[in-house]
Amino acid sequence: MLSTTPTRAQTPAAGGVPTPLILSMREMAFDGNARARIVEDAEGKTSFSEAVYRFRNGQARPLRTPDTSFDAPASGGYWLLLQVTNQHPSKSMWTLNLGRRSDGTVGISDKVILYSDQYPTSPLMTDGRVITHKRHLFGQEKNAIPLVIHPGQTQLLGLYIQPMSGSRVYTSLSIEDRTAFNATLSTYTLQKNFLIGASAFLLFILSIFQAFYRRSIPLILGVYMLAHAALFNASDEIISIGNNTLAILTPLLAALAAAAALMLAKQILYVDNSHVDISSRVRSRMMSLLNGFAILLPVIAMSGFLAQPIEVVANFIVLRLAPVLIPLALTLLAFRAAARSSRLLESVFAVAWLILAIGGVLAGLSLSNILPTGPIMLNMYWLAFIPHTLLLILASLRSLVSAADEARQLEAEQRLKREEEAELRKSKEQAEHSRLLGIMQREKELLADLRTREAERIEALRRAKETADNANKAKSDFLAVISHEIRTPMTGVMGMIRLLLDTPLNKAQKEYAETIQYAGDGLITLLNDILDFSKAEEGKMLIETVNFDLSKLLDSIILLMSGRAGEKQITLELKVAEGTPNMLKGDPARLRQILLNLVSNAIKFTAKGGVTLTVSLREESASKSRIYFGVRDTGMGISEDVQKKLFSPYAQADASIARNFGGTGLGLAICKRLTEAMGGTIQLESKMGEGSNFYFILPFEKASAVSAGAQNLLPPLSILVVDDNNINLKVMMGLLEKDNHRVVTALSADAAFKEMNTMRFDVILMDMEMPIMDGLEATRRIRELKDPIKADTPIIAMTGNTRPEDIERCKVAGMNDHVSKPINPELLRKTLHNTIRTRLPSRPLSEPQAAAEAVPTEPPAPTPARDPAVAAPNVPPVSTPSVVPASPIAAAPAPAAESAADTSPQDLPLFDSSNLDTLKDSMKRDELLDMIDGLYQQTEEIIAAAEKAVQAQDYKVLIQRGHEIKGMTANFGLMALSNLGGRVESLAREEGSFDVIRAIVRDMRPTFYDTRSALDKWIKG
Repeated sequence: MLSTTPTRAQTPAAGGVPTPLILSMREMAFDGNARARIVEDAEGKTSFSEAVYRFRNGQARPLRTPDTSFDAPASGGYWLLLQVTNQHPSKSMWTLNLGRRSDGTVGISDKVILYSDQYPTSPLMTDGRVITHKRHLFGQEKNAIPLVIHPGQTQLLGLYIQPMSGSRVYTSLSIEDRTAFNATLSTYTLQKNFLIGASAFLLFILSIFQAFYRRSIPLILGVYMLAHAALFNASDEIISIGNNTLAILTPLLAALAAAAALMLAKQILYVDNSHVDISSRVRSRMMSLLNGFAILLPVIAMSGFLAQPIEVVANFIVLRLAPVLIPLALTLLAFRAAARSSRLLESVFAVAWLILAIGGVLAGLSLSNILPTGPIMLNMYWLAFIPHTLLLILASLRSLVSAADEARQLEAEQRLKREEEAELRKSKEQAEHSRLLGIMQREKELLADLRTREAERIEALRRAKETADNANKAKSDFLAVISHEIRTPMTGVMGMIRLLLDTPLNKAQKEYAETIQYAGDGLITLLNDILDFSKAEEGKMLIETVNFDLSKLLDSIILLMSGRAGEKQITLELKVAEGTPNMLKGDPARLRQILLNLVSNAIKFTAKGGVTLTVSLREESASKSRIYFGVRDTGMGISEDVQKKLFSPYAQADASIARNFGGTGLGLAICKRLTEAMGGTIQLESKMGEGSNFYFILPFEKASAVSAGAQNLLPPLSILVVDDNNINLKVMMGLLEKDNHRVVTALSADAAFKEMNTMRFDVILMDMEMPIMDGLEATRRIRELKDPIKADTPIIAMTGNTRPEDIERCKVAGMNDHVSKPINPELLRKTLHNTIRTRLPSRPLSEPQAAAEAVPTEPPAPTPARDPAVAAPNVPPVSTPSVVPASPIAAAPAPAAESAADTSPQDLPLFDSSNLDTLKDSMKRDELLDMIDGLYQQTEEIIAAAEKAVQAQDYKVLIQRGHEIKGMTANFGLMALSNLGGRVESLAREEGSFDVIRAIVRDMRPTFYDTRSALDKWIKG
């Protein structure tokens, strides 16, 4: 839109063709608004010739009308036509001046073209923002075009103006001679230089504050002022001087100025002003809002610069709305902050933006022709910008000073606080120093007593260190103790069962005895499971390769599990496919362990239907056979989610499994490791409600044709068995005499030396754990004998400690080999065969007359009889009766590894009535009562001896008494008391803390009384 604002008195022009503007000698400047006419070019298609035609035919409107506002064309501009006649007698050089800002000239043109009817086809000048190929006239200045009109000449001038999109152009058209124009130009230059100097001075002041305070406020304020200075210089660029880029970037400069204003308000009102009483949430929101608008306005300006269709809207927002709305918004925010703060800073800041907002509103109303469009009104924004800038600088600098004062005050407070803390710390140190002096004085008085306590403390620290060192062996020691304590009674149980099987039995008795034997094997396997899982975790699991009968192994599993299946009234079926080999070579104990676990689990989780154990040959080669084993049940089934973790240690289907069925979830983890160690992989097929099928395929070597007993063909040997347990001696005599060996027994190492003085032995079977002198010490003394033949006697250790370090101790002591408790007859024969074979022919076997070679220090021992009670003079009769076999169901242990080692020592019952039930059924009541009375009397004597040993701090006696209590009470099933004895023995052997041993011994007598009371009630019941 093109509007005009006259700067001089003019007379309204009449309609039709105007009279020419006469240039004469009377004036130096001539008003062109009164004679000029305007021709609108809405679409940008009107040529100079068409505009001249309309001008000369009275179709052009006067430049000045009562309404000075015109609707801007969509893409065109305006033709200003003025006819000029030069009647000056001598002047030819004139200037067409569109005016300065002080004349009311405002606006930026995209395109300005000057024509003269002297050259109607070629423009005299082409200029503007969007003109690519510009043409300037010599002497052209800003908003001024030089003209050459000779005296007496008349020219029709056509000035085409296309305003910048989204803005308007206000001009004051005049023709001046060069002298008058130069005077006007000098005044404008002086004003411009003054503004430049004032701006440079203010920027210099801001740079000083920036360097001194090192805050962002001076920098933002400098950007704000520079952007406005560039806008001021470019906002009246109707005719520019050369290629003026400021006019091109006017929307971006306006957006930059607005963004700087928003960032300055954020710094002063919210970042550097902690006195404003607003919540951190509101403060954060306002800062985010100001940041958002500060980014949005440059984006809008850039969009209009790059995208022509939205240029009008973008320029209108940036050039018309933002200069009004942003000062108004910042005024409201500043007054709100001033209302919440008691400082003058916010009020000054609010007044600064209020002044600019008023100036922007007045200038906007004038630009919209709502208010008069005089020079003052059109420049009201810039007139208000001067006090606005001064107040803004004042507020900004005051904000910097306030922030610096607050920082100094905070630093002073912190320094004062540090000084107070230092003073307080000094006072505390002095008080502490005084207190320490007093303590030192008291310490001098108690120095003698402290020396004694220090010695006790050092001793306690030494013992604590030893205890901490021993803690590293806790796991392996625990397993070794458990293994030894269970293997010792199991030696008697398994040995008696094997001896019982050698006696004449009817069919039912033999079946019961075999079932007890299978149950005992299962219990031993469970004991091994505890150790095997630890070995599997450490990668130390060993797999044996021996010949075994598969059908016999499967039958034993079905026989052992049939009782449990019968209790639940479900079927237990074995299906062996035709062609499956019976004799195989592998590890039958591990295979039996896996199958017992799977069958037990299947029975446990099957309420109706049955369990089927399927075995078949899957693949066979010349040396190996791959056998399929599957255990299918009709139980509850297992979900897919649970199947993924079922083979992990301690994993169960859900928490209710442990409550309803028991177990630790260790069995399947052991099965998985065992199958993998044997070359297979266990897998599972299951659906909820349809049962489960656990299956695996294992490779086995084919059994060799050599019979298993071929390696045991040994001549009769003379064997000395040394053990402190009568039951173990009876078992060993039965096993060895069955193979025609001559056996002499000894209850201690001293008794063994006496026997060796009377005769020579081919082999010595030595118990590891004995009172007074253990097996290791006895072996070392035998190796030191002067008689080389006796010193070289093969010694085999009998031990429940099967750890590698225990076996290594046997070898270091001089033992040749070892057998683990409970004694396995086949393994014993194999060990004897290997030991004797390595000794022959270097050492001849003893003969019955070999006793004469020894020095007769005592009469020769009689030939050992079958009954261990009269086997040797040093062996007293055994008062404990033989164990009567129980039924298969009662004797069967829980074969699943889930039930293994679930009971901790603290959870042991007072006594296990299973052994006592057998004794009660097999003995007369008087005999049973006499035996139990003897047990009571001997137990009280041993406990009394243990109590005295604790007072005397005698480790050796405690080892003996603990071992006696442990072994004797275990034979009667007194589990809690046996456990206490075993703990005393273990701690005394390790020379543990007497405080701990004293506490255990203190618990023995109450435990004994509780056990005796419960046992008496059981006998009466």
